[in-house]
Amino acid sequence: MSCFSLAFIAALFAVHALVPVAAQTDPEAAATAELHIVFDDGLLSVDARDAELQAVLEEVAAQSGLALSIRGSLRDNMTIAFTGLALTTAIDRLLHGRSFALQYDSGSPSLPSRLWVMSASNSRAETDARGADAVPGLARRNSSAMASRERLEAVSAMSDRETDTFAFELAPALADESPAVRLEAVHALGEIGDDTSTGFLQQLLFDPDVDVRAAAIDALAEAGGELSALTLSAVLRDPDPALRENAVYALGEIGGPRAMELLNQATSDSDESVRQVADEVLRELDDQQ
Repeated sequence: MSCFSLAFIAALFAVHALVPVAAQTDPEAAATAELHIVFDDGLLSVDARDAELQAVLEEVAAQSGLALSIRGSLRDNMTIAFTGLALTTAIDRLLHGRSFALQYDSGSPSLPSRLWVMSASNSRAETDARGADAVPGLARRNSSAMASRERLEAVSAMSDRETDTFAFELAPALADESPAVRLEAVHALGEIGDDTSTGFLQQLLFDPDVDVRAAAIDALAEAGGELSALTLSAVLRDPDPALRENAVYALGEIGGPRAMELLNQATSDSDESVRQVADEVLRELDDQQ
C-alpha cells in the first residue's frame, strides 16, 4: 500500500465534500483574540489567546505548507501556548480530544503533508444522516447517558458496512470514554486497511489504554505498506518497552526499505529485549531475501 496519490486525494475531496478551509472569522471575536505563530526549521511555536481554532490551524497550515481540510467547522475559541514543538506533536496538542488524521509522504517522512480534521458536531451529524438505521446506537451517541455496551454494539454493526466514508463515520468511537469501544473501532479500521484508516489508527497509538495501543499496532501490521511502517515509527519512542517490541514485530511483518530502516534504529533501543527482537527480525528478513 503506497501513500495517497494526487488523484485519490482529489477524488476523496470531490465525493465526500472535504471542504477547503476558508477564513471566516467573527469580527467582534477577532478584535479581542491574539494569535502569534512561528514555524521555523520544523518546529512550531504558538501563542493563542481566545483565538478561533480554525484560524489557528489555517495559520499553522500556511506557515508549514501543510495541506488542510476540515469536515464541518471548528469555530470554538482556544487559549494555548507552547514553544519549539515538532509539527506532529504540536498538532496533537492543538487537536487533543478531536478526530483527525495525518498523511505522510515518502519523500518527507519527518513532516506530515496533509491534515484532515472532523469537528465533533459534524461527526455526529454525519453519522445521523448516513447511518441512523444501520447504527442507531452510535447515531444517538451520548457517553453520559448511553451504555458502553450499546455503543460497542453500534461500532460492531458498522464493521459490516462498506462505504467510502467508513473511517470518518467511526470518528466518534475513536474518542469514546470506553476502551472497549475504542478497541472495536481499531479492529474496524484494521479491516479497511487503506491510507485514510492508517491516519486514524495513528491517533490510537497514543491512546491511554495499552490494549488499544497494542491493537492499533497489530492493525497497522495487517494493513502493511510504507505508510504503516512510517506511522509505527512513533511507537519506537513509546515509554513502554513491550509496545516498542510489538512495533518491531509489526515492522518485520510489513517489511520493505522503510521498515528495515526503522528496525535498524531499534537495534540501539535502550531496552535489551527490544534490541534482541530487532536483531532477530532483521536476521529473519535477511534470510528471506
